[in-house]
Amino acid sequence: MPKKFKIVFDKEACIGAFFCISTDPKNWVNAPYDNRKVDLRNGIFNPETKKFEKVVNEDEFMEEAEKTCPVFAIKIVEISEADAEKWKEWAQSEEIVKANRDLHLTAAKKSAEQQ
Repeated sequence: MPKKFKIVFDKEACIGAFFCISTDPKNWVNAPYDNRKVDLRNGIFNPETKKFEKVVNEDEFMEEAEKTCPVFAIKIVEISEADAEKWKEWAQSEEIVKANRDLHLTAAKKSAEQQ
């Protein structure tokens, strides 16, 4: 069974150097509502930590994204299979799904107002 890792991204700390995109484009993308920052592709916002998270298998990310971030906004940690399952259940909970939907709607609205 492949090892599991959690990618944790502090978007507030991000300065938009884009090294993560160049080293790991499968997981990082230009932020659609803020072109000066990046987004963790399919990341889930954690309202408690105010960071985005994603659980991946060991062959689904490039650790260089963490190593090249000049402001240390990316942390990648190995987690157990049990913790990966708990995280998946948390990410699919009604509360987290709603919080993420609301976050995306708010960001889209702000973007539309700025145009």
